[in-house]
Amino acid sequence: MEEKMKKLAEQIEVLTKDGGETDLAALSKAVGLPQQELEGILLEMEEKNWVSVYEIDLCCGAEYVIQGVTAEGRQALLGE
Repeated sequence: MEEKMKKLAEQIEVLTKDGGETDLAALSKAVGLPQQELEGILLEMEEKNWVSVYEIDLCCGAEYVIQGVTAEGRQALLGE
């Protein structure tokens, strides 16, 4: 699982390096993981305070927007 988290953290860094945000669909496409699996990994990373994520409640479910990897996440996953 940590290997997937590391890959995900690296991709989040790439997608958000210019201060942009990304949603679950874009991230799923970039890392090649199904959105449902990605959502679980992302929420686990958020619990560990490794990523900054916010949830948008929609009528048909929720959408997650990733703001980036936290300093704690960079240290834990990227070795910075």
